[in-house]
Amino acid sequence: MHKTPFFQINTKKIKNKYQSLLQSIDNSHRNDIIAFALKANYDKKIINILNNLGSYFEISSEYEFDLLQKHYVKSQKIIFSGIITNDKTLKKYIKAGIYLIIDSINMLKKINSFGIKLEVGIRINLDYIRENNAHFYEKHSRFGIKHSDIPLIKKLDNIKITCLHTHISKHDKRPDEYFTITNELCKIINTFNLNHIKYIDIGGGFKIHTRFWSYSDYVKKIKEALIRNNMKSTTVIYEPGNSIVLDSTKYITKVIDKKYIHDILYIYTDGFSGHINHSKKNITDNYRIIQTTKSKSKKLEKQVIVGCSCRENDILSIVRNSNEIEIGDYIEFHDLGGYTQNRISNFLIGYPKTYYC
Repeated sequence: MHKTPFFQINTKKIKNKYQSLLQSIDNSHRNDIIAFALKANYDKKIINILNNLGSYFEISSEYEFDLLQKHYVKSQKIIFSGIITNDKTLKKYIKAGIYLIIDSINMLKKINSFGIKLEVGIRINLDYIRENNAHFYEKHSRFGIKHSDIPLIKKLDNIKITCLHTHISKHDKRPDEYFTITNELCKIINTFNLNHIKYIDIGGGFKIHTRFWSYSDYVKKIKEALIRNNMKSTTVIYEPGNSIVLDSTKYITKVIDKKYIHDILYIYTDGFSGHINHSKKNITDNYRIIQTTKSKSKKLEKQVIVGCSCRENDILSIVRNSNEIEIGDYIEFHDLGGYTQNRISNFLIGYPKTYYC
């Protein structure tokens, strides 16, 4: 066992998830693009693995662009979708040749003013399809361009729109909702005669699990929408992030002390909730106690697992109806591959080491 606490990444699981989506696309007789949403995990080995597998990468910040450059990812395989804060960064992206998906008419006008012929995508705001649809929990977004503004965009003579993109959060993630999204983007393309469109980018958020859906369920529904709108030849860009890496990573910490306070047993570890607290919605049930002794312990109704920092709220999890945890045991939290490691700071306890298997 490595010195705790530490992360352990199963690289085989990442490869399998990527290849599962790729196979689903192949089985559907399509040649679509997989662009890993880098914000899900910045780990250098994950970047290298996906790059070697042929993945594109979706980014939303200059930091992420610079990170991919350090790992020798070709600019032609980078898709930017976010807010560009200054002209210097914009020109840097254009010079590098990454594909830009723009969120603002003002930014499109700025690009047009450079006098450079450029193919770009635009992010479309689809709030109107969410208003009366109970499957979309969040009804409004600050992102995207209104489709009614497309005629204004078409007048920009140096801009060629080759992609429509949307990313909608806060919905039940059913494949049917991706059919709805794809269908609406197709309708916009046809309504406004966007004859240069090569790509439809449907974002990410896929809920991949044996209890829910597979990648093939999503690919099938998206293909149905394309066929309905006579756009079967249009390339789809998938932006999986969490679904590729979620179950790849574990966090292991060791029990160093225990004590009762007000009839509650507190289990002290050498870990820190700051290492995993961005994934607390996942860790209530996603843990395993690794016992170091064979002695039989009594079952307790409640045990509170805490970290070793000075913070009162440094609580990793609450274990219910389980055998008493002993000093020297290990606690393994899993399904932490997405949006966990990226957000760790060096506050109080430094970044834990990462190992691979």
